[in-house]
Amino acid sequence: MIKNFELFFKNLKPTIMDVEDYVDYKKVVSNVNKRYEELEILNTVLNDPEPTKRLELIFKQNPSIKTLIPNLIAIRKSIIQTINEEIKISENTSIDEVIRIIDRSGIIRFFQENKVKSIIDYLIGLEVGMDTNARKNRVGSLMEAKCKEILDKKNVKFHTQVRLKNLAKVFSEDVFKEFLEVFDDKVADKILDFAIEFEGFYYLMEVNFYGSSGSKLNETCKSYIYLSEKINKFKNVKFIWITDGLGWKNTKNQIKEAYERIDFLFNLKEFEKNDFKKLIGGN
Repeated sequence: MIKNFELFFKNLKPTIMDVEDYVDYKKVVSNVNKRYEELEILNTVLNDPEPTKRLELIFKQNPSIKTLIPNLIAIRKSIIQTINEEIKISENTSIDEVIRIIDRSGIIRFFQENKVKSIIDYLIGLEVGMDTNARKNRVGSLMEAKCKEILDKKNVKFHTQVRLKNLAKVFSEDVFKEFLEVFDDKVADKILDFAIEFEGFYYLMEVNFYGSSGSKLNETCKSYIYLSEKINKFKNVKFIWITDGLGWKNTKNQIKEAYERIDFLFNLKEFEKNDFKKLIGGN
């Protein structure tokens, strides 16, 4: 395949997500159902003329419900970090302290002023909102899944999630017995997204998608240039990097340098549209 950086850059995708990828509804429902009975008890606060007294009674009878309070202000962990203090909410936290946090958060006032009828429905909405923060992790998984699907269609032999130091066990010990001598322990422990065997050669492949820019992209370029140069010292082993996303638009110089120094760097369109032999320079 003839390389063309401007064409590579022009064809970077804005997203690889489809409509069904934006919210993991199964996860949302699962998170709520885990505490459903406790939420039903907490829900009785909404219709009580004296919500504070009702909360005190609930916490006395059901101490575990105290640990739901961080979730109600969109915090997954049991620790609420403020500018002045770190507050850990557990079953053993005093009722007075939990009530103090609730009062400061304004959550009961919010329920009353907006006539919230169901804490369960409210929490489902919060869970949907918090799940959007997990999209970045889902994008990484989606990119791997798409590349796996493409490799399956290309009918090449590959393994996923293989540590560099374990390549000799997965493939040929004769090829990889001296491989780790060029890497320090930290790099040797790296998990590769894909390890491919094709026509007597081995291709170690990393894949990622960056929807937004940031300092990490510069470091990614540097680390993959280093990895490529080390791997390519071996006659039968090559490095492939599949990357995409508009995050590269603000890091053009860095990805251009990587494109020029890494022989097999492709975007998703190039990887999908060309057969594997053509990608690696075959006829």
